[in-house]
Amino acid sequence: MKILYVEDEENITQLAKILFMRTTHDLMVCSNIKDAKNAILSDCFDVIILDLLFPGEEDGINLLEFIQSKGIDISVLVHSGIVDDQIEPILKYYKNLGIIRSIHRKGSTTFDDLINDIDKLNNN
Repeated sequence: MKILYVEDEENITQLAKILFMRTTHDLMVCSNIKDAKNAILSDCFDVIILDLLFPGEEDGINLLEFIQSKGIDISVLVHSGIVDDQIEPILKYYKNLGIIRSIHRKGSTTFDDLINDIDKLNNN
């Protein structure tokens, strides 16, 4: 599967690159929302792993809005440390639309958990 990982923390993306090398998945990393939008428009991805918090004007919610507004059929796995009571209703909305497939909280989810979720998507 071709995966777009949208994450701005360099240490996390480096770890992801190392761990995904042991899989058959093809991983591309974008460190900001603008680059992620351009990647989505220019390439075909099966899955997006999405952090929610980014410096600047755009965040992960903006990318979810973009995906919905363009009618892009792609599965999103949220991987973020800021999932709280304020953001959960927004995530639930996108989950009900079928855009978000799962929500993982940084610190309590491993990359193996993410890879397992991706493998489950691949088997369906």
